[in-house]
Amino acid sequence: RQMGFGYSEIQKLRDDAILVSITPFGQTGPWRDYQATDIVQYAASGIGYVNGTPDQEPLKEPGNQSHFHAGTCAFLGAATALIYRDISGVGQQVDVSTLEAVTAAFAPQLLASQHTGVSQKRRFPGLPSGLLPCKDGYVALNVRHQPTWAHLWLFFEEPEIADDPRFATPEDRRANTAELAELITPRLERFTMQELYHGLSPLRINVGMTLDIEQLVNDEHMIKRGFFVPISQSSQNGKSETQKMPGAPFKMSATPWEIRTYAPSLGQHNSEVFGQMLGHSDQQLDQWRNEDVI
Repeated sequence: RQMGFGYSEIQKLRDDAILVSITPFGQTGPWRDYQATDIVQYAASGIGYVNGTPDQEPLKEPGNQSHFHAGTCAFLGAATALIYRDISGVGQQVDVSTLEAVTAAFAPQLLASQHTGVSQKRRFPGLPSGLLPCKDGYVALNVRHQPTWAHLWLFFEEPEIADDPRFATPEDRRANTAELAELITPRLERFTMQELYHGLSPLRINVGMTLDIEQLVNDEHMIKRGFFVPISQSSQNGKSETQKMPGAPFKMSATPWEIRTYAPSLGQHNSEVFGQMLGHSDQQLDQWRNEDVI
């Protein structure tokens, strides 16, 4: 827009054009010209306020999830605009605000606050939920309703504990976290991550292994799926090295993904760029190599 090439100018060239605009705060409104980072978006959306525990500061989500939320909304908006154009022949601008995309993901907390009249706050998750220690690491465990609570103790072969009145409801379990920790921690520590994962998952309990990089790359499921792809690459010392890299995050039945070419090694295309494109002689390139210029 600032360069004089906004949607109105694009429409003059093609009236059925679709333009998807992704900005921190949208094309309109008093914040439209402000800049933002991922942490700013999580703070402004309210998610940071409820993320974390009440004894510590608000937290942002890991990574750059606000950008992924915005990209997802941009895809949905573009697909909707394309469908409408197929029907009507009319193009349009899709205005995506990253703040609004993140706030939309915050909808359950917004709805709860409106129903109760109380702003949602950070709280302790309460056992048995969260990141918990086991025999060889940690597992992410989520046992929130009664059926899975009962199933957890079936796995431990102590079904009577599920009927303990101190832990009858999620609210009771949250209120008696210390007592529950004394029960559940030593039982979890009898099992490995693999044993807990493959033992609890069939019982419809949400559980995940906290894998380090080596464990992730060598995970049986990931190997069977063929997600990590071995790539041979020449290092700076001229030796060939094979590394495992993430492949495509989706699989297509008709057009399988494949690596057709590798990233160039340092200086691999010097002759093409400096010689063929820029017209420097082989002697000049040799001189630069000897001088460690290239």
